[in-house]
Amino acid sequence: MILLLSVAAAAAHVATEGPRGAAPTLGLAILASVVAVAAYWHPHVTVDGATVIVANVLSTTYVPLSRIAHVDTRWALELQLDNGKQVRAFAAPAPGTSAARHFRAEDVRGLPADTYATGSVRVGDKPGTPSGDAAIVVRTALAQWRDSGEEDDNPATRRLNVAAIVATLVGFGAAVGGFFV
Repeated sequence: MILLLSVAAAAAHVATEGPRGAAPTLGLAILASVVAVAAYWHPHVTVDGATVIVANVLSTTYVPLSRIAHVDTRWALELQLDNGKQVRAFAAPAPGTSAARHFRAEDVRGLPADTYATGSVRVGDKPGTPSGDAAIVVRTALAQWRDSGEEDDNPATRRLNVAAIVATLVGFGAAVGGFFV
């Protein structure tokens, strides 16, 4: 929606003011479009074999299941690693206050055993929410991996999403440059 609104606003401004007069709007439309694509189309959480892939806006982290000490959902899906580091998933935020008001104990019955390990269950663990659904997938894969008895001593690795970083910089450049044309 942001992408369509940006393009529509830029096209309308070009039609009325011409390309030079609409340069600031075009630059801001490019920035809004880049941010919309990077923030809404790229982030995801998947399990591929014995690895959890947490793709955020500017980086992707590959976490072997063997490195996960705890799965939390306080603010978003968060993988707490055995070395004390944390990996948060932009794609799996915890639900807001409205969901918290309607949260009932029966909403979180029958989840993977690790959900109840800390003695309390968070609103973010509720199935049907981004963090809850992602946590179920990760906890289920983690339980299956532990039951398999496999060994894995690979570290978690993080890679920058160079294309997203470059596109964002180009978007900022276009937005700023539009005011100087």
